[in-house]
Amino acid sequence: MQPTVWNNILHDPGNRTYKKIVKAGFATPRGGAKGGYQNHVTRSSRVIIPFEHADKVDFDNYEQGAVVRVTAPQAAKIHKNDGFENRGDALYIKIRGERRQAFVLYRSQSDLETFPIPENWYPCEMQVKGVSQSKRSAKGVDVGHYLRRVPRDSKNLGIQQGIFAPEYTRRRVNYACQVFLTHLAYRTEGHPHDPNADHVKEILIALNIHNEDLWRYEGIVDEDGISTCPLCNRRIAHEELHETIDPSLVPGLANSGVQLGETRSTLINLYHLRPLLYTSELGHTPQNIAWGHAHCNTFLAQRVSFSLRALMNSGKSPNLDLYWDNDEEFIRASDGRAWVSLTPMPAGAESFSEYIRRENLDNAIGSEMDDVDED
Repeated sequence: MQPTVWNNILHDPGNRTYKKIVKAGFATPRGGAKGGYQNHVTRSSRVIIPFEHADKVDFDNYEQGAVVRVTAPQAAKIHKNDGFENRGDALYIKIRGERRQAFVLYRSQSDLETFPIPENWYPCEMQVKGVSQSKRSAKGVDVGHYLRRVPRDSKNLGIQQGIFAPEYTRRRVNYACQVFLTHLAYRTEGHPHDPNADHVKEILIALNIHNEDLWRYEGIVDEDGISTCPLCNRRIAHEELHETIDPSLVPGLANSGVQLGETRSTLINLYHLRPLLYTSELGHTPQNIAWGHAHCNTFLAQRVSFSLRALMNSGKSPNLDLYWDNDEEFIRASDGRAWVSLTPMPAGAESFSEYIRRENLDNAIGSEMDDVDED
């Protein structure tokens, strides 16, 4: 295997940073198996486009192809209007005048009653030289008409169809993103000097994405060049890349565990400055990523991460249903459900994990390795 800049990081016990950067290059499931999504596969894989979002995306963006997901209630209406084209081995639907491959997703008994599976349809599968495969393959051909994912049903059928489309990016862009995350990892506070850092910087310059002024403006690094969380502006300590946090033990974060869908989360995760949505523009790019706190990501939800400088330069309350509080130290959603601190942290200020320890909440912080299965 060709070595990459991120698997040569020194001072990386257990290859933790390497594994974190590799993980950032893969898509994660939205709905997982029950939605027909693949997990832990490259971001340049085939994508699933929900029918209700199909008019928002540019299908030409997806070099490995795209398939339209149709729910059973949607299928009932489409079928009534002769909207499906069954070519025998696969299903197609017209999107903006173009025929696109599609599948119908059945997720409940009600779905099966709303739009019974036609007798001449069969489950989605992948074939290589006419032979059905149990896993997706770059050399395979997708055929079939539907997925059956009904809870507690022994008849669930069909192979996973692709990844969450907003997480898609082209292979070369994904590589650039991983190089940039490597660069920011080297710039976390307390990271030992590594001779590979200069090589990583040279790659960013060669790719024309090295821009210190822009990074400071967006809150990705501070005035001293240390990596920071774009939302709260705290410096990111080197060890925080691999520490986990139990939000239920931290004041003000008690509900974050529910929102994150887990008890512990890595303290520092991949962070998108603008949310990944169904649009004609791809969102996972070096210009739109950083390292940031998992809880800041939770508070931000599907909003644009305005930097403190951008907010101050706007001269008015930011758009997208966010507004300042009276002290101009926080932004809050218009319905009041979430707020985050935007107070700039002075140089040398404590990291988030240091704050947790100062508040005698040591049990909230753990090692990433504590949650690793040894099977």
